[in-house]
Amino acid sequence: MNTLRIWVVLVVVASTQFRSAWIMAAEEPSNSSPGETRAIKTSRFVILYRPGEAWQKGHSIYEQPLMEHGKYMAKLLKEKKLVMAGPFSDSSGGMAVIEVDGEREAADILQHDPAIVQRVFHGEIHPWLVVFDKNTVSAHGD
Repeated sequence: MNTLRIWVVLVVVASTQFRSAWIMAAEEPSNSSPGETRAIKTSRFVILYRPGEAWQKGHSIYEQPLMEHGKYMAKLLKEKKLVMAGPFSDSSGGMAVIEVDGEREAADILQHDPAIVQRVFHGEIHPWLVVFDKNTVSAHGD
């Protein structure tokens, strides 16, 4: 029980600090270009992909008709909307992390994904608040 309380406190503190930093950054006057301002206002979403009706049962994810989906992901990466993506190693689907202007744009990305259109995958979108990131805070909280 004490461990659970510690985790809850850590998550609340971290999310409060994240929100405060975001609000301060958003309110700060800036001489930055519109492209730099976009980075502050983007939202991060996770797309979970699961096998759809056109999924070829008995075949691994690497044997599925996903060539167009791969090209679409590469396009999103080039547009700097895709942060990371890939299949689950147990062939149960995959995941993508995107940074876009809002939920409407995230839904549009999913709706136009060839793997969704062709029903190889079902997809679901979840807004994602990153609280812990090894690239921004050391393990010692420095």
